Amino acid sequence: MYKKYFRISLLVLALFVIQHSLITRLDARLIFWPAIISFIIIVFGHRLGLIWGLIIGFLLDIFSPLIFGSHLMIFFLITIVIYLLAKNFLTDRSVMSFIILSLTAALIYVFLLYLIQMILIKLAGQNQIFNFNLKSLFIFLGANLVLILILFLFTLKFSKKLETNILMR
Repeated sequence: MYKKYFRISLLVLALFVIQHSLITRLDARLIFWPAIISFIIIVFGHRLGLIWGLIIGFLLDIFSPLIFGSHLMIFFLITIVIYLLAKNFLTDRSVMSFIILSLTAALIYVFLLYLIQMILIKLAGQNQIFNFNLKSLFIFLGANLVLILILFLFTLKFSKKLETNILMR
């Protein structure tokens, strides 16, 4: 059992290094963690998604200019909301539910990050850390959408866990 968690931790650490050393250096708006968390929750289950969310939140908190624990809280809330939506409302594993859940996770991430930044500006007098505008939001959502479609097609090709239909009647 400990080997499983050790492998998960190593995989998260490897993805974290790839994300922050290669992808984020190209463009800071290319943050794929909400899409990855929603993918893991849909395909592998909420327990593994929660483990990934907590590890990613901890690693992001180490390198973040925000209060320690803010990313941990954000990814914990994302995991809970995506799990509840996937369990109660979007029960089929089609491409539309995949897209809706991942974009919901991305919007929750941006909203909570903006909220924490505004609280820090008002209460602590801290300068603006992140630049939030509509162009950045569309680039962020578009990048997450492209990644989630690639992950969906890849999982559809090599697994039977997802459905190919777009709308069910």
